[in-house]
Amino acid sequence: MLNNNENSKPEIVINSLNHSLFAKKYFSVAFVTFAFSLLVFFIGSLSVYFGLDALVKNGTIRPYSIYVSLIAVTIAYFIVSLIFTYKKRNGFLITSIFWIVAELFFSLIIGIGLNYGKSAGLITPTSVFIIFAIPTLIMIITGALSYFNLIDLTKIKKLLLVFAVIIIVAIIASIFTAFLLPYRSNTNRILNFAIPVLLVVFVSLATLFTWNNLIKNAEEAGSFEGSDLYRKAIISGVRLFVDFATLVYYVLSIFLRRR
Repeated sequence: MLNNNENSKPEIVINSLNHSLFAKKYFSVAFVTFAFSLLVFFIGSLSVYFGLDALVKNGTIRPYSIYVSLIAVTIAYFIVSLIFTYKKRNGFLITSIFWIVAELFFSLIIGIGLNYGKSAGLITPTSVFIIFAIPTLIMIITGALSYFNLIDLTKIKKLLLVFAVIIIVAIIASIFTAFLLPYRSNTNRILNFAIPVLLVVFVSLATLFTWNNLIKNAEEAGSFEGSDLYRKAIISGVRLFVDFATLVYYVLSIFLRRR
């Protein structure tokens, strides 16, 4: 007769296989969501970047309508992101609305920023590549560090707090120097350049928590009920996209503040 240990071996193997299948499914849904979001974002932002001048020149859109649209989308993004962030359980509807607004917001703000940089002589095709390449590299590095568990999130939290304080101090200092010193003074230029650099580092560190949450959920995917696996995986993919797009925005800000 088989002893209890021998009887339990097949069950352990089956549970392990099921766990692996659920984890793979979670990763697949999250990464497909992330990849699709990136595709839409690239198409949207680059379309604005390349097509904005032609649309304004042809009279298809008025310059003021660009600013009105950007303000409206920014307000919408701020409101929806608050709901998405602080709501205990985000369903497919809230997630979809947040995704649409985030896509519109980041596509517009990045596209307009790139277009402005091109007009001001600050952005070249090579710059555009770098602006998207740096966040891509950051996402890969932070993802690898999280997947192989090479980071201590407790220390990262403390580091985030330090950077948050530094950023707040830098922003306050930049406000005062903007009024007290000439716009092109060295102090103003250093602060204007340093703030987006600090924000890139801050968001990069915060992205570690997004990856960690994704990996943790994937490990627990077998215990999710009903459609929770898909819901949470889609949310993870959307959060990765927002982190990436935010990094693109701050890297772009560095290029636009080089003057």
